[in-house]
Amino acid sequence: MQDIKKLHIKINRLVDSLFAWNYKTAFKWRGLEFSDYRVYDENDDAKYIDFLASAREWKLLIKRFEEERELAVFFLLDISESMYFWDERKKIDTLIETFSFLAFAANKNNDKIGAIVFNENGFELVKLGKWVKNIHKILEVVEKKSFPKIENFSPNTLLSYFHNLPIKNSLVFLLTDKMNDFDDKNLKIASLKNDFVYINIFDYFENNLLHCICKSIKFY
Repeated sequence: MQDIKKLHIKINRLVDSLFAWNYKTAFKWRGLEFSDYRVYDENDDAKYIDFLASAREWKLLIKRFEEERELAVFFLLDISESMYFWDERKKIDTLIETFSFLAFAANKNNDKIGAIVFNENGFELVKLGKWVKNIHKILEVVEKKSFPKIENFSPNTLLSYFHNLPIKNSLVFLLTDKMNDFDDKNLKIASLKNDFVYINIFDYFENNLLHCICKSIKFY
């Protein structure tokens, strides 16, 4: 896998050039905060008139609000053995770069970031937190690769655990190469509480290889 410090510098520069201060929350109307005053216009909603401020300034003023920008961004990261397929550019490298890009973009907006890192055996939770150190903590768990074994663990066991976490109205990214292993019912439940984004990570060579094997099996 790529050196984490070099990756940090590379991704941070990319985020600075593409996302800096142009980040919008996924949830509209999740919260409004007061910005400033402006003069009332006939097309404005009268309920936003501030009569005290208007009396002080001797002109009709309304309050302006901005959408609350702070958000919780949570990741479900699949680091099972299939993610290490091939010798050079592995799927795990794509996962790390994708996660890092999204996480550093969220960090620029001062959002909380957390994750569940999982493989075939089990998982580890990194609680929501701010600042780059939490991103590094998640990447360290990815590097570690090993978790205590859980009997009969599966992607749906992971989603059941995730449903019980106090996480809602958040932006959740699932990064995996085995979307078909996740039950539709569990995915729908996850989508009810949060804005859920699925990112399917695949390898063209691996997909073509599997396709050829399947064709050969049918032939014989």
